[in-house]
Amino acid sequence: MAKAVERLRNGQTVEIEYRVNESEDYQRWVSIQGKPIRTDDGEVARVVGFITDVTERKEREQRLREFQRAVESSGHGIYCTDRDGVINRVNPAFEEISGYTAEEAIGEAPAMLRSGKHEQAFYEDLWETILDGDVWHGEVINERKDGEHYIIDQTIAPVTDESGETTGFVAVNADVTEQRATERELEIL
Repeated sequence: MAKAVERLRNGQTVEIEYRVNESEDYQRWVSIQGKPIRTDDGEVARVVGFITDVTERKEREQRLREFQRAVESSGHGIYCTDRDGVINRVNPAFEEISGYTAEEAIGEAPAMLRSGKHEQAFYEDLWETILDGDVWHGEVINERKDGEHYIIDQTIAPVTDESGETTGFVAVNADVTEQRATERELEIL
C-alpha cells in the first residue's frame, strides 16, 4: 500500500488488489483504483479513487482454481463440449487415454473417437438422452489416435446455466479396456 501511495504522489495511476487481514474473523480482498489530479502547473494536488470489496470474486476464483486442479488430477478422462458437441476442454487423462493432445481435440467433435463398433442408433439414443436434459451412461468402444480400440465406461451430463438452459456437456470416461480383457479371459477358463 505504501508503494501505491508513493506512486500516486509521483503522479502515476494506481490499480492494485490486496488482502486486508484486520483480524482472524475479518479478512477481505479489496481493489483500489486511484488517479492523481494535477494543478495547471503539473503538480499533484489531490488523489481521487475508490476501494471495492472483491472478496467474493477472489473466493470464486480460488474455488475455480481448486476445481480445475481436481479435474486435471482426475484419473478419468474428461472432456467438455459446447451445446453443438464441439470439444472445448479436455484434461490430461483424456489426452493419455485417447492419444490426442488438447490442441488436436479442442474444436473437434467427439466423433473423432468413433471406432465404427456402434450402430448409428447408439449415438442417436445418446444424443437424444442428453439433449432432453438427462444423464447418459454406458460403455463405448472408441478408437485412439493410433487406431487402437479401447473401452470406456462413460457418463455424459448436460451443463446448464443459471436459468436451467443447457450450454454444453461434460463427459467423464473411465478406461475399462484391461478390465474387460481380464473378464473375457476368465470366461474362457
